[in-house]
Formats: sequence, structure tokens, C-alpha cells
Amino acid sequence: MGTVNSTDVLPSSADVRQWARARGFEVADRGRIPSAIYDLYRARPAIIRSWAIHHGFPIGDRGPLPAHLLESYLARPAAVREWAKQKGLPVASRGRIASEVVDAYLAPYRDLMRRAG
Repeated sequence: MGTVNSTDVLPSSADVRQWARARGFEVADRGRIPSAIYDLYRARPAIIRSWAIHHGFPIGDRGPLPAHLLESYLARPAAVREWAKQKGLPVASRGRIASEVVDAYLAPYRDLMRRAG
């Protein structure tokens, strides 16, 4: 899924589990937490709003984030390219990324959101 930059502070597992459960995600008491849940945890509204403004997406200062905006944020080209390379999928270092690759990248996120209701 997403990547962790050296400047990112990793949240504690307990914080992520608590956050996920409060939003309806099923997370075990112990063991590995899926990276998609970590990515969603780090996708704070303030971060997404700032990213959206920087990239010309119309967004207000308050209110819920539209699902398409969250998907656009999660499917940033650098993240998709890195994921595709890790999976051995063909992806160019520049230019448009095939919609099939982006859909495969977003599938775990969509599945989590669907299961959470």
C-alpha cells in the first residue's frame, strides 16, 4: 500500500486499533494491522484538504470529505507506482497509470470501507 517516509512518525498499534474500531473496521487484538488501515489512519482530513487545495480540487474548510477525494488522495501516482513495482506489475515511471492498476491498488481500501459500512 502506501509508503512510510523517514519523516513520518508511526502511530502506536493501540492508537490505530482504537481508531479503526471506532470507525467500524474489524481489527484483531494482536498481530499485524493491514497497511491499508494505517494509510487510512494517516489520511487525516486536514492533510487531505491541504493536498486537495494544492492540486486544485474544490473543497470546503469543514464537513465530510467526499469519497472520490479520499480515493484521489490515496491513489497518488507515486504511491501507486511503488505498490505496482512491489507487486511486479508493469508501470512506467512517468505518465498515465492504467486504470486496472489503480483499481487493484485501491481494492483493499474499498473493501475496508465497504465492510465498515
